[in-house]
Amino acid sequence: MIFIYCTISGLAGVYNEWILKKHYSVSLHLQNIYLYTYGFLLNLILAIGLPLLTSQSLHQVNPFEGFSIYTWLVIVTQSLNGLFMSVLIKHTSNIIRLFVISFSLIVTTLLSLLVLHLTLNFYFFISFAAMICAVWLYDSK
Repeated sequence: MIFIYCTISGLAGVYNEWILKKHYSVSLHLQNIYLYTYGFLLNLILAIGLPLLTSQSLHQVNPFEGFSIYTWLVIVTQSLNGLFMSVLIKHTSNIIRLFVISFSLIVTTLLSLLVLHLTLNFYFFISFAAMICAVWLYDSK
């Protein structure tokens, strides 16, 4: 399953980069609308079809039921993350995006260390060293 996930994720990243760079002169916002329309439509079909399959009427279903301020904060954060990543992919490459994601995990870990008093183990330092080596190898080309 990990192999399948990595393969599909890698192909999706390359395809997304190809789509964003294929028509470089098209507005990034318009490209994002094109890219996310499919996901929106599929989720809309699921949101409408699932209550029908469970014999609930559509007016009884509230898609925002249980949303708190933290839920909206996650939605806004992920939306901004998606916009940032599309700018990053359009103007750099998918490899740089992976480096940004990797180092954002390091920042998250360090913040967790300060806020939640997380204890770091050997695996953290191994992964940090691997990321530093990857950046060095990429930069030395």
